[in-house]
Amino acid sequence: MTPTAEILRTRLMPPPPLHHGLDGWVHQGIGWWRRRSFQRADFADQAERLHAEHITLAELSEKALHSRLESHRRAVRRHRHDCVQAAAAALPAVAEAARRELGLDPYPVQFRGALALLHGAMTEMATGEGKTLTVALAAAPLGWTQLPVHILTANDYLARRDALHLANFYTRCGLETGHVLTNMNGPERSENHAAGIVYTTGKELLADFLRDRLLFGRWQDAGRRIARRHFGQSLPAIERTVLRGLHHVIVDEADNQLIDEAVTPLIISRQVENHTLAEAVQAAHQLAGKLTEATDYTLDNRKRRAELTEAGLARIAGEITVDDGTAMNHPHWRRELIETALQAAHFFHRDKHYVVDEGVVVIVDEFTGRLMPGRQWKQGLHQAIEVKEGVAVTLPTEAITQLSFQSFFRFLPRVSGITGTARECAREIWAVHRRPFCVIPRHLPSRFRAGRPQVFARAEEKWTAIVATIVATHATGRPVLVGTRSIAASEELAERLRARGVPFNLLNAVRHQGEALIIEQAGRCGTVTIATNMAGRGTDIRPGSDAAALGGLLVIATEPHRSGRIDRQLFGRTARQGDPGEGLRFISCDDELMKDFLPSFVRHTVRATLSLRCPGAWIFGVAACRWAQHRAERSAYRQRLAVLQQDRWVQDNLNAGRPDFIH
Repeated sequence: MTPTAEILRTRLMPPPPLHHGLDGWVHQGIGWWRRRSFQRADFADQAERLHAEHITLAELSEKALHSRLESHRRAVRRHRHDCVQAAAAALPAVAEAARRELGLDPYPVQFRGALALLHGAMTEMATGEGKTLTVALAAAPLGWTQLPVHILTANDYLARRDALHLANFYTRCGLETGHVLTNMNGPERSENHAAGIVYTTGKELLADFLRDRLLFGRWQDAGRRIARRHFGQSLPAIERTVLRGLHHVIVDEADNQLIDEAVTPLIISRQVENHTLAEAVQAAHQLAGKLTEATDYTLDNRKRRAELTEAGLARIAGEITVDDGTAMNHPHWRRELIETALQAAHFFHRDKHYVVDEGVVVIVDEFTGRLMPGRQWKQGLHQAIEVKEGVAVTLPTEAITQLSFQSFFRFLPRVSGITGTARECAREIWAVHRRPFCVIPRHLPSRFRAGRPQVFARAEEKWTAIVATIVATHATGRPVLVGTRSIAASEELAERLRARGVPFNLLNAVRHQGEALIIEQAGRCGTVTIATNMAGRGTDIRPGSDAAALGGLLVIATEPHRSGRIDRQLFGRTARQGDPGEGLRFISCDDELMKDFLPSFVRHTVRATLSLRCPGAWIFGVAACRWAQHRAERSAYRQRLAVLQQDRWVQDNLNAGRPDFIH
């Protein structure tokens, strides 16, 4: 039975609870001890020996290299279920294949990173140090086991790019390459999942896993089994599953997949007939427009929720005069619908959280800045936003099955990961996923220079300063990358630069044509690039030779994110592989992070201090920003714990009272 079948056919047990109290301290101590194994000198020495052996293979003929690769493949195949040592021994030959096919000569630190991945560690390798090649070095020997190998990237663009770029390398190693993207149908997915090395995203892999499990669920129904056995009734032919198996999984940008994406579970749903919902949502939208904030309802900016007051409930009760049998006549549903309409009006904004594309509301991924067609917000929120935007209201959906990313990665036999920003969440990764953490040193010393953060009392002052900085830098010919948090902010900045006569390239979820070309040109002298988070994770911007003399690429962060790791990812686009580079942060008291996660008196105090231009006021502003980020990260952590607990409740309820023979 394939690894996937074993997981799909058996009952999904609730994930074990996290360790707390003294158990938690002991568990973290075990994690610290596991991390030490990657800090010892013998681990670094092994990487150096493998690199030295790789250098000696440069003189091998093509036939001799092929023979050596075949020999290592057979050795790995013989130890397929405990292949770490055999796979590690194969790294020099695999690296030589990469050098000949890709023109990339791996450094000792990349051997060290590949070893850590083979040992199942979550690895931090600084941005620009060659994580893509490091992953490939570890994936090729794992592919020789003939067990499924999936490499998870942050988005479809990176999955397609890496699969196509590395296809010849894997072919030389005797492996086929596939990639699974959002817009692929079932047969395409099945064909690509059948390859030895598969590039995809965590969302697509989990979605395919859940769909396949639904197919297996038909065979687990006790009634159908009894009917077939005792009454001769046959079951309908089961559809072909998409996955051929799940075994080795390497997570690129691991903190994005294991932390950022884990705040919500992935839900497989289907549309249901409920034509009265459109009328009810429309009525709720009209009623919500008549209410007054503070008097009729209150807003919770941190949780993005609206709550009706007693006065508001009484007011809307007086507005309902006709009993037409819809949900608006039921007090509970009326309250839910109106609070959802208020939530849509106050906390979900066009060109920030979603776009309207040809009359369809399409969600924008907050962490990657990319569109997510086909996805919907649940509990009527999506329909409320459609009514707000005046587009056709789609049918609601009901959940068929769901699973959190935390639980999914726990089910997998072998998981490792790599990212440039993981040390902040190393304790959580060990506590939840029981993966040791490893830091890989840089190949060359960093030449990144962090400019002094610019802090302003008002948003308008901040944007004026940003434009002035861009104009002055562009005049010198130095390339500039400007990161914004939303589509609307990128469009507004583009208008300001257009008014100043500064040429620029714009990259966001709406204007993404020619993305590869825009990224390729972003490091050239005289280029100004405005981008959302699409130019964050995995984006390799190579500065021109003339740009280095000007100080390298200047990266400007126009607004702090809820996690400092995402800010670090943006600044990781510059000063790569020993090149010079600089990063500037711009902060204002009107930024979303500051408004949502700072107490009002603190924010007003910071604003007053900045307005008075007190000496050192910027230090106070930076400290307040870091505190807000800390509070935002703690809030997200509590959300992830709630999602993990929800998995336990769902599985407990599904499995309660069911006889063992149908599990």
